[in-house]
Amino acid sequence: MFKISQALILIALISFSAQSQAIKCGVSVKNKPQATSPHVDQLISMAEKSDSSFSFTMNSGARVQAKLGHVVKDKLNRIIFMKWITPTEILDSKEVLKSVNEKGEIVKQDHVQHPHGFSSPIGQIVVDGRIRNLSSAKNKKDLQELGLVVNHRANLDYVSGFKLEAIFKGAVYSQDGKLQILLFDDATITHGKDVYYESNWGAFDLLVAEHVESVRGI
Repeated sequence: MFKISQALILIALISFSAQSQAIKCGVSVKNKPQATSPHVDQLISMAEKSDSSFSFTMNSGARVQAKLGHVVKDKLNRIIFMKWITPTEILDSKEVLKSVNEKGEIVKQDHVQHPHGFSSPIGQIVVDGRIRNLSSAKNKKDLQELGLVVNHRANLDYVSGFKLEAIFKGAVYSQDGKLQILLFDDATITHGKDVYYESNWGAFDLLVAEHVESVRGI
């Protein structure tokens, strides 16, 4: 009983610390910080050490299937960036995600699109001083409220400190209408002084996810 009480106190202190940090930065905490569960976090650590590929399901419903290379965590031990290092597929609950490009060609989020792997920041973003979830965007209007207008430059500021600057090209939804991928050109992704993606590397597909829901073998 004493150990359980200690654990509950620790969780409360971590939550309070995260909210205090947001308040200091002038950020609304209406949307509480989201994190991967301890059990799933343990599975991710195992997958990171394994030579096998796994399926990682995000809270948005998107599934990434590949060998996990490494993750980046914040000071509260929350995953804020993920990198896969083998040919990668991104699926919804049923099939590989796909979109139509400006030439009218179907582009699949498969091994052809991501032959060398895939990486993306994950987590909540800050828009006009408010914490927002990308996965909550349901339509064009919702995206515009987040500063995402097709063929216009966009800036996404993550609570974690990751920043994306790019030209927004479109969005990929699952069959049941959930936002899964955001498409960008001329993208630069940074975290402090560290550069994670440069604009001359080509198009960038951003995974829509605040946290990882589950991990399983494939």
